[in-house]
Amino acid sequence: MENDKIVYEDLKIKNFDDVVIPEPFQPLYEAESHYFNLNKENFETTVNFFKKFITDGPGETQANNFKYLLELFVDGDLVQCYPDNLHFQILQTLGKIFNPIIRTRNLDLYHIAYNAGINIMLPPELAKLHKKPEMTPREPPDELTQIMLDDDVAKFQQHFDKSNPNYFNIVESVLIQNPSVNIVKYLLISGDFEQLLKQALFSKSYLATKIVSSGNIEIIRLLEQNGIKYNYCLSEAFKTRNSDLITWLLENYKQYKPSYVYLSFIKSIIFCLENNNCSDYSKLIAVYFRSKFKSVLEFFIHYKQNLTLKEQDYSFPRLHDEADISIISDCLINERYDYFNILYDLGLCYSDGFLLHPLSFLIFHKIHDLDLYEKVYQLTQRNTSTSFELPKRLVQDVLPDMDLMKFFLERKIITPNLPEILTWSGLDEMIYIFDHFQSFNVKQFNSEFNDEEKFLDFKPDLVDYIVRNYQIDLEGNNGFYIMKFAFFKGHIDLIVYLLDKNVILFRKKLKEEYKNRKKEKHNFWNNFYYGYKEEEEEEDEYEYEFDDPRYNFYNVMDCAEHDNLEAYQLILSHGGKAHAKGSEYCNTLLDYHSMNGNFEIIKILIEHGAKVTENTLELCSDDKSMCFLIDHADEYMLYSNLCLLINGDDKPTGFFNYVKKYSLNSCSLEVFLMCLSKALQVKNESVSIFILKNTEIDSGDYLDQFPSENDHWLIKAIEMNSPECVRLLLNLMEKCELIKGYFTPRIIPINDYYVQKSRQAIIPDYYLQAAKLNNIDIVKILIEHKVPINRKSDDILKNALFWAAVRENVDIINLLFEYGYEKLDIPEEDISMFHIHPDLVKLIRK
Repeated sequence: MENDKIVYEDLKIKNFDDVVIPEPFQPLYEAESHYFNLNKENFETTVNFFKKFITDGPGETQANNFKYLLELFVDGDLVQCYPDNLHFQILQTLGKIFNPIIRTRNLDLYHIAYNAGINIMLPPELAKLHKKPEMTPREPPDELTQIMLDDDVAKFQQHFDKSNPNYFNIVESVLIQNPSVNIVKYLLISGDFEQLLKQALFSKSYLATKIVSSGNIEIIRLLEQNGIKYNYCLSEAFKTRNSDLITWLLENYKQYKPSYVYLSFIKSIIFCLENNNCSDYSKLIAVYFRSKFKSVLEFFIHYKQNLTLKEQDYSFPRLHDEADISIISDCLINERYDYFNILYDLGLCYSDGFLLHPLSFLIFHKIHDLDLYEKVYQLTQRNTSTSFELPKRLVQDVLPDMDLMKFFLERKIITPNLPEILTWSGLDEMIYIFDHFQSFNVKQFNSEFNDEEKFLDFKPDLVDYIVRNYQIDLEGNNGFYIMKFAFFKGHIDLIVYLLDKNVILFRKKLKEEYKNRKKEKHNFWNNFYYGYKEEEEEEDEYEYEFDDPRYNFYNVMDCAEHDNLEAYQLILSHGGKAHAKGSEYCNTLLDYHSMNGNFEIIKILIEHGAKVTENTLELCSDDKSMCFLIDHADEYMLYSNLCLLINGDDKPTGFFNYVKKYSLNSCSLEVFLMCLSKALQVKNESVSIFILKNTEIDSGDYLDQFPSENDHWLIKAIEMNSPECVRLLLNLMEKCELIKGYFTPRIIPINDYYVQKSRQAIIPDYYLQAAKLNNIDIVKILIEHKVPINRKSDDILKNALFWAAVRENVDIINLLFEYGYEKLDIPEEDISMFHIHPDLVKLIRK
């Protein structure tokens, strides 16, 4: 504690009035003076000064200077959120002029600025905990406070005498909160003060600090004459801004070095700096940093030997909000290394706790200045009570960089494990780690390759080096998984090396439910009583081994996504199996390459026994592959999934390849009609016309073989804009009597294996679609087959006659009138919007 005491004889400046304001602090001192001297008479002058301070002040931006003024207003403790408060009016005026955006975590500052109409925000975590502040009306002072303000002894005696049981509590409040000269004199003369001290309601030292805070020297001296000593009250004296009081206390009483100084009292800051009197300037440094007062911060460097600086505790150290992070990290996040160097030179250190490692920000910004890294690291070592965490995701940026990696390893900031080394480091970096920091562990490496998918992010060059240079076990599953990794990466050199070592390429494992399966109970009793064993059941034979449901199959090519044909050729030519699992939603590797159009790989897989499935066909993305798949697929599978071979323009259609290879005579009418439904659904005109031409139906006896969901057929044929398809379809519908009831509301059953479902039939306006397409042939065909008019709306935009006028097709208009369409009420805005010719308007308008 002795080191915390001020030795008056050692003070460089003994008289507080001798403090000289340095040049960097001059604008702040002027702002402080205008703040404390504000009155009604100089209101406009003060506003003009603050306007100039905001535009020309020491900060980098107007928002910087504005934020400092907010800090000054709050620290000075004169602003109150009432309309008649002059300081509050100043903030309102400045806020309207500059409209700044301010971020803070200071709740007092936030409440005042928000009520003044300034755009101010709290960090998200704090904002969740605090409601928006509201202005409340000023409450009049209570009776005692008003008496103290008036310093009216008579009223005090009248309203508060010793008969009041709370009398001494009232006296305590008088002395601590609102001391006034005459009432204090009355208490001293009456002896109440002495009695109060005897009752020990509070200590003399506590009273002393409160009396000093009032700044009233007359009261201070009166109480001094009555035994009050003013040791260790310097901080309270600073708050009064009374130079004479401060000098008097220093001359006459022992004082501790203040634990803080006030932002709003510049002279006290300079006094403490010159005399090395304050124990912590971190709050000041933070304010000056947030305001970007570089010249002020640089001034502090002259006193760095005398500074003790530890950041304030930040409860929410985040990356996204400047009000939420430490000022050291703020420099690094925003790449303000000029400010970082100042804070470093000042000796600032992080607060106690767990924080994101500041080196993270240098890595994120891809900074490669090792001197800067060293400075940041040294700064982290200043406070041993701070723990830093480097996110794992940033280790991947350190390991492939030899210089950075050495820096982090030598200082034990990171200790990468084997998977991290194999995933992120370069070859030279990996060798350096194994030679200088941790020896290579063969057992650990082998363990990384005993589980599927665990190793797929490793770098193949690193694995290749290790396999060739260390005693790696390549027998059994371990060799299998390393080969799987090599193939997944398409690393030819490693594949060749492993093939030379005869690693296994394919394996199967009996499923758990088939292990140790017991025979039926009666077999046991047959053996017991009759002494014979029942012959074991013969195993089922499968065309494809991998169709056997009892086994799980594993292939080194499982889930591969590359298209390195040489890698496939190497595996398959050395006895590898073509059947492998596919990635994503593909069941097999063949499915995956069918989806991606890798024809050469599709070809080699099928040539080595890969099975074409319905999923392979459904995912196929190009015509060449589709043709090859059909040529090598099972005929029955193709027939069962014939609809999969019919697609729209976005995917290949293999229907005609099937027709070319196999006879259609064996196709049932039901399958044919399902294909027609699919062709119409995807708007495949050529397939639709082919099926319609080759479907032989001459009566309604086949109606039960038609798909129940056929209400889309005619509208889809029209949407294809194909008169031939529309005519053939209507002819078929008439021959099989499907057209009966087709245009009337009905319930359509939906095929669902689990639940019986149904829906209303969709009956669109066929003429409307034909008119929009401007196809008179389709209109004629519809009329020829007596397709009824089905207008569902009075909206003219949904009327075939209106669209025939838009398309300027008089022939369609006349046909529609002949068929029963009536003239329309057309609003002028629709005529002008669609630019309908005046003659056509007259033709269709009522």
